[in-house]
Amino acid sequence: SDINTPQLGLAHQAAQDWAEKYYSVISGMHTGFITPKPLLNKKVRLAGLNMPVWDNERFAGILTVVIDLDKLVDKYVANLRIGKFGSGYIVDGSGIVIYDQEKDIIGKNIFDLHKEYQDLLRIDSRMQNEKQGMGEYRFTVQKNKHVERKLVAWNTARLGEKRLIVAISAPETDATPSMYS
Repeated sequence: SDINTPQLGLAHQAAQDWAEKYYSVISGMHTGFITPKPLLNKKVRLAGLNMPVWDNERFAGILTVVIDLDKLVDKYVANLRIGKFGSGYIVDGSGIVIYDQEKDIIGKNIFDLHKEYQDLLRIDSRMQNEKQGMGEYRFTVQKNKHVERKLVAWNTARLGEKRLIVAISAPETDATPSMYS
């Protein structure tokens, strides 16, 4: 890849910012790593790892690894589909949307987005507290005010100490036809 692409420029800036922010902590570590808060917006989704580098007994610097979450999302999550409206999404361990088909909710907290939907908040809480699971919730479609039963399943991946919850949700009408055909 060309080093001068806007994406690589953002990755380089994120690496610098993370190294500066965590320098004092990392310089005192002999092992392990820190996973900084991911950089999430409509242009980019970057995660990272910061690790100390030692030369014998002398702190030599910080190794910062930047992970382009878009590459992982495009390969493994964006294509998760069930029927017409079922799709995959990712939230982190604090409820921040990392990826969703609806780009305008990326970077927002699911508990704020779902505060009017008690069924959905119950599922959100389970997703935050259970490594994996399945469930259902009722959701009012804004266009026609139709109440729909949705099915959801999730599993958790780890990126350092950060949790990434990969889920798929679909209306029951999209998820069940193949079971009966």
